[in-house]
Amino acid sequence: MDAPLAHPVQAEFRIVILEATNVPKECKSLAVSWKKGAKEALVQRNRAEWNEALKITTALCRVGSQEHFQAKFCWLQVTSDDALLLHDKVNLAEFCDGQVREKTLQMKAGLGH
Repeated sequence: MDAPLAHPVQAEFRIVILEATNVPKECKSLAVSWKKGAKEALVQRNRAEWNEALKITTALCRVGSQEHFQAKFCWLQVTSDDALLLHDKVNLAEFCDGQVREKTLQMKAGLGH
């Protein structure tokens, strides 16, 4: 039998999107999107640069009396002209210790272009 979930805790995250490299030559712009928004950047010399923060507020739950939170995923997508190029997910629960961290995501190839 699973342990009961504790009351949710409101958490705020700031994910900074820096850049994309080795962008296909046919792409003129790229957009990084998530559930509640998108950020667009122009492509120059096969590179796009955002250097912008995504602000995400979500509820996290602990299972029973555990110290760690239950997994909570944020799905990120990179698109060009509405074609999905790349996608990945970040488990926000892994970043709940109050420390500022840097993580490089290796995006998986998308289905279309």
